[in-house]
Formats: sequence, C-alpha cells, structure tokens
Amino acid sequence: MPQIYVHIGLPKTATTTLQTQGFEHHKGWAYLGTRTPRMLNADPTFKAFEAFVQRGEGEVSMVQEALANRLDREGQPLMISEENFSLGAFRGHPGNHPLSETRPAKWARLVRALEPFRSLILVSLRPFRASVFSAYVEYQEQWSKDGRSPVDLVKQSDVMGMYRTSAFREELESHFGSSVHALAFEDVIKGEVAFPGFKWESRGRVPNTRQHPRAEGGVIREVVRKRPLMPLARAMAPYAPNLAYAMWRVRLAQQVMVQRWGEQTWKALSELEAESDAAREAWLLSTVASKQGQPV
Repeated sequence: MPQIYVHIGLPKTATTTLQTQGFEHHKGWAYLGTRTPRMLNADPTFKAFEAFVQRGEGEVSMVQEALANRLDREGQPLMISEENFSLGAFRGHPGNHPLSETRPAKWARLVRALEPFRSLILVSLRPFRASVFSAYVEYQEQWSKDGRSPVDLVKQSDVMGMYRTSAFREELESHFGSSVHALAFEDVIKGEVAFPGFKWESRGRVPNTRQHPRAEGGVIREVVRKRPLMPLARAMAPYAPNLAYAMWRVRLAQQVMVQRWGEQTWKALSELEAESDAAREAWLLSTVASKQGQPV
C-alpha cells in the first residue's frame, strides 16, 4: 500500500470533480490536495510540498520531514492532488515566474521529495481532441503572451506536451517507473474510479464543475484582469475561508469568445491525434492488465 498518493491531473480531465467528489471525503487517507481557489490552500504540509515541487522553494529535507511527521500523526496514507504538477512552461513569462517552470523540472523535484516513501502517481487521461481544445480555452490569458497558432501550440509548446500522450507517458515513466496508475476520464465523469487503496462509486449524477458557457461556433471564456481584494483575501483565507472566497470573487474581467477549431486545424493535427489516442488506450489497457496481474 502506498504511503503517499500524488494525483497530478491532467488539467481538463475532470480533476476538480475527482478532488471534490471523490478524494476529499475518502476515509482511507488524509487529503492534502489543492482547493478551489488555490489561495484557500492553508494546510502547511501541502503548502511546503507544493512550493518545493512547483517553484523549487525550500529544502527537500524539510519537505520530507514534514511528510514523515504528517504520516506519523495521521496514521494513514496521504493524498496530494495538484494538477499543475503536470503543467509545463508558458512562453512569455520571466525566468523567476511560476508559469516559466518546466514539467521535467517539477517532476525532478517531485522525485526527490518522494524518495523516502512508497508512492503512487495518478494521472487522468482524456481523448486528445477534447483535451487540447479545452486547454486552449482555459489558458487564453497565457496564450496571449505566446503568439503561436493553435496547431503550433499543440505540437510544440511545453504546456500542451501533457496531451501528446505517447511522449508524455515516456517522460512520466522515466521519472517514476512503474509507480504510475492511469485513470480514464470517462470513468471519472461516471463516478466509477478504482485503484489500490481507493474505490469511488458515485450514488448520483456527477456535477460538471468547470464548464464554460457555449456560444454559436465556440465557447465563452472569462479572462480575469484583476482581483482588487486579493491581498486581503489571502490574509483572511486561513481564518475565514468563506469570507476570503467572497473577496476573491470580486474581479475585473472580460469575456472572450473562443472559436471552435475548423477542419483545417484538425486536419493538421490528425496524425498527432491518432497517435495520442492510441497511446492513451494502450496506457489504460496496460494499467488494467497490471492491476489484474496479467501480462502487459
């Protein structure tokens, strides 16, 4: 049985649903996963772990000590869930900015932090077409600093590398070996997820917590330009999370219409789509086979 579970997303694969509907209320572990919004993350063990993995802040020995102490105190495994552990670097941000951190750099630090522990890495996989367009919508503000076309972003950007499934699997397993368990997006939205130490069967319809409004020919994305009460919200978060959340909700934003990609874009991505979806199916099948003790 793992001592620490680390769920690394992927983004846009019903991660928030899995966190709030499945992971957070499971009795078999202590949940240290991220909250929505992230400024509500007040757990000191998670904050130290996340800061080290995401941004290289702190010393690995202190992070390991915090995890070990938490394991002793809880008397059960830990579940850490943060989808941004699999997010690559965005172009256009300065070198000391969190969004300039590459995925391999994060994973190297994650390996170091988990070295003394038995761990299981969890990754959710969604079909290529839905994943890449959903990520394109989600990161509109960041793409504005990049300038590349959707095709070039999907094929070349570090961020979208998490959806180039064949290369992504090689990258992930080069860091974590066989300690990786793949989950199907379809199972998450049905509320039927199982892996060693965990089983979730939703008793009702699983809510879609992050769907953007649809419009003719595309979707509407709200791009937040400023949250004027954010400093006060951060200060209040550990003591009055509901009030902090209300302050966080005060924002200056604009709505952006994101056109759905046309036939020409998908044609340019067709080979990568076929390769990634085949790799996804193979990865999910190999996970099932290994779980059942069958040849992979």
